Amino acid sequence: SPMSTSQGWSQTTDPVTGRTYWYHRETNQTSWSPPQSWPLPPGWEARTDATTGRVYYLNHETRSTQWDPPAMVPPNTNTPPSATAAGVPNGAPHGGAPSQTTPPPLRRAYSHYVPAAAPVEQQKAIQFAECAVCFESMHTQPSGVFVDARGKRTCPHFFHLACAQAVCHASLGGRHCPICRGAFESVLAVPSPAADPHAWFQVVDYNGNGRLSQNEVLQILRAQVPLDYAQLEEKLPGWWSRWDPDGCGEISKEEFLADGTGLLAYVSRHITPQGAEARIPDIRHDKTGWFDHFDDDKSGTLERGEVVRALIKTFNLGESMDKMREMRSFLDSVWGIFDTDGNGSIDRDEFVARDGLADTVTANLSFA
Repeated sequence: SPMSTSQGWSQTTDPVTGRTYWYHRETNQTSWSPPQSWPLPPGWEARTDATTGRVYYLNHETRSTQWDPPAMVPPNTNTPPSATAAGVPNGAPHGGAPSQTTPPPLRRAYSHYVPAAAPVEQQKAIQFAECAVCFESMHTQPSGVFVDARGKRTCPHFFHLACAQAVCHASLGGRHCPICRGAFESVLAVPSPAADPHAWFQVVDYNGNGRLSQNEVLQILRAQVPLDYAQLEEKLPGWWSRWDPDGCGEISKEEFLADGTGLLAYVSRHITPQGAEARIPDIRHDKTGWFDHFDDDKSGTLERGEVVRALIKTFNLGESMDKMREMRSFLDSVWGIFDTDGNGSIDRDEFVARDGLADTVTANLSFA
């Protein structure tokens, strides 16, 4: 259950990542960092009373003091981006329409919607167009989004519908997106554009302006269509002006969905279909191969979040929130044995060594 703190903030655990976060019931704000670590508002100073040893707070502007700390807000670096993600979409005009011959840049791999504080495993999932709960490819199952009481999307992230519903039912201390911590009330299924194009467009049009930006198009294609996403991200900016001749940075529903001539049809014809996911080596018999399979940046190290994602995928744990929590708890308990310098990652030798992390995992996890 949540642990109460000062000023209406409470501490609880995210059921998806197992990380501790803080939330405010009245404002729906959330933060990865504890309120005690936040800076005081401008003009305030904390001092210690020489007689009692208690901390009190001085307001230099009003020249008043008080025992209770002033109201504070999370620092910007840890504030969930749900409020800012709906700002000017990537590809929209900034101080003038972009040139038709030089389309606005498209940030790679969902990066516009990935907060820096998001766990590593979720950043990897988004990079590879996976559901950030179960880590399976997004297009393999119906997708869902989080909405408020009015049915309006509260954050830009897509999940498998079943996983989004599991997060909704499992959330403790309020319902929050496991990626950005944006508060939500319920889950909305994303329909098929062929079955209900009007409802589909309303869901995809995240900022509700009646048109789609490059990033909105990229995200729905990654969520519902099995394409080579690296190829898509490379080519989409160059194609964009065909459907955006005035260079405004956005296209209409008709321009995207038009039968045979819309952007969706064009992309489907010109982007290579996504190939089958490479087989995961057996961690029991090919520890080095398993390590290299998930070391996608070839750094020779895996961060703890990368190991979490890898184990969930290896043992098909994504269907059970309880099994994912069990695995995370076990990994937390043994990680320090192998991450001796405390930098949050382990190298290949530490992983594959006799009685190293691979052997420890397979010997102790009931589902291994």
